[in-house]
Amino acid sequence: MAVLCRLPAAQQLSSMAVAQLLQAALEGGSFEERGKVLAQLGKLPAAVHISSEALLQLVLAAVDKGCLRSIEVLCSLPTVAQLTSEAVVALLKAAVQCGRHQMIALLLWDLPPALLEQLSSQQMQQMLTAAVKQRADEDCVAELCKLSAAQQLSSDTVLQLLQAAVDQGTVPAALCRLPAAAGISSEAVLELMQAALDRSSNGSRDASGSLQALCAVPAVAQLTSEAVLALLSVAANSCMFMSPLLQSLPQSCSSSSAVSRLHSF
Repeated sequence: MAVLCRLPAAQQLSSMAVAQLLQAALEGGSFEERGKVLAQLGKLPAAVHISSEALLQLVLAAVDKGCLRSIEVLCSLPTVAQLTSEAVVALLKAAVQCGRHQMIALLLWDLPPALLEQLSSQQMQQMLTAAVKQRADEDCVAELCKLSAAQQLSSDTVLQLLQAAVDQGTVPAALCRLPAAAGISSEAVLELMQAALDRSSNGSRDASGSLQALCAVPAVAQLTSEAVLALLSVAANSCMFMSPLLQSLPQSCSSSSAVSRLHSF
């Protein structure tokens, strides 16, 4: 391939032709072979003139195929700086759907920082909502939460995300560690924990992981002894939930009078 790309005719190919060759290279061979071919094609003069629309489709195809090396090569093309924030959202959503946090991490590393800084809070909410609804693993959500737009979400937005996560039966701990989680009230977090227990009691999902994650919300430390008692009373129906809840609650809660009152029943 390197020899062919040095031919005068190859040097005169149009950007559209190079884009078509890059697309074809994504279709065959091993991941390693694809990466090598893409790297050679990316050195052709016309590669720098590939349109942002064409590049977006190429990177989406690489994400869909799970080829990290291909993503790395394509994101090194100059046109990547011309991608819109909407294109970035599409790429990250596709990576979330694939369920590989390494792919998200690679995109966050290879995409220009200026592009990532342009993401709005609304776009960030869309991506995290998609991740929650797909029950993406903790590492995927944690990667997204590193973005500046995630760090700037409002407490109302984070609460909505946590409510959606509880509905799905899996609460990513990374959401509970976002700065805005500090603005969630103790009443709201109590409702979330009760909802997680209710879903589990209905046989929907195991609430252990969700309860442990929700205990990272700062307002948990403000729960009243009555609120803790209510939670522990429900959790007492299953040792599976009781143990992680006691371990995850702040010491001020788990050692409160609520625990001793529970034992008196």
